[in-house]
Amino acid sequence: MSELEKIVKKHFEAEVPKGKILARKTKDGVKYFLYTGCENPGLDIEWTGLHIGTIIGGVFQPTIEGAQLLGPSAGKNVVSVSREEAEKLMSGEEIDVETSDDGVVLLEVEGLFFGAGKSEKGKIKQFITKSRILKK
Repeated sequence: MSELEKIVKKHFEAEVPKGKILARKTKDGVKYFLYTGCENPGLDIEWTGLHIGTIIGGVFQPTIEGAQLLGPSAGKNVVSVSREEAEKLMSGEEIDVETSDDGVVLLEVEGLFFGAGKSEKGKIKQFITKSRILKK
């Protein structure tokens, strides 16, 4: 079992999606990609496949796509939010939540997974890149 599979199983009680998982070390951690195409022809490229998340300091931070893939099979660390709260999170804002657990959570609204965030001291902030933040 790979490091990614162990972390995902332990933290979310979820299964890593089927396909070839490629890892790329960066200065911040290890980025993981789901790849279902043919073998890489030996080109040195930045990444191949769908970026599903990064392990930083032993903690897996799923991308939006990673949350969508892991969410349906996740058995824990899933937080359901309202549409209004989802819009706040996608706009880069924090929301208040009633949870005693701190750490990475998968976020869902009306059964649809839309990302992941960090829960800390009754607040959640979504992991979202600047290019994906909703503009008001």
